[in-house]
Amino acid sequence: MAPTRCGALSSGCARPHRGPLPPHLGSIANADPLLGAGEVAGAGERHATAEAVLEGLADHQIGQEPYGWYIEMRERRPLRTSGFGMGVERLLLWVLNHDDIRDLQILVRRNGLDCTPLMARAFLTGR
Repeated sequence: MAPTRCGALSSGCARPHRGPLPPHLGSIANADPLLGAGEVAGAGERHATAEAVLEGLADHQIGQEPYGWYIEMRERRPLRTSGFGMGVERLLLWVLNHDDIRDLQILVRRNGLDCTPLMARAFLTGR
């Protein structure tokens, strides 16, 4: 399936995810705007309670162990949150009307090469 080319955001350029699920799950709130190269951003609402997280993991047949810290956080403080992420390189691909994302790398990607920005590296290592 070829990517859709859109001059501006419109109903034909977004992929909403607020749809029916099995009755015990309710619905989800999520959207992925599509521009040229595909999904440019993703936004979604997170599970608010530990029970909802556990149900979601079970429904997708995913083990609980890697998510233990998140489940514990939701047990201690149930909170309704949401977030988003943006594919900057995909956005640039669309804005510049370019056809190869490999030409628009913001950070060099090579196997075995650590390209963590210095400020992030200092934050992560405490130095």
